Amino acid sequence: MTSSRTSAISVEGMQDHAQQGAGTATEGVWTASQVAGFLQCSSKTVLQLVRHEGLPGFRLRSRLRFVPGDVLEWARRRGKEVY
Repeated sequence: MTSSRTSAISVEGMQDHAQQGAGTATEGVWTASQVAGFLQCSSKTVLQLVRHEGLPGFRLRSRLRFVPGDVLEWARRRGKEVY
């Protein structure tokens, strides 16, 4: 990925996106699809990030779910490597 696209994902933008997810039936929990939108990648990439890059998630029954604050912190730690 080019650095221009990476730099466009600001911490403030990530926080705004995290706040938009609040108030749903699964308040405080994101799906892989929602994380993909947040990270601007595909759902398949999200699964690869969980397996190989330490993206924090958990299983709720058979579905993978994410805590928005954990995803935000993971993205912050990765710095310019945010997808």
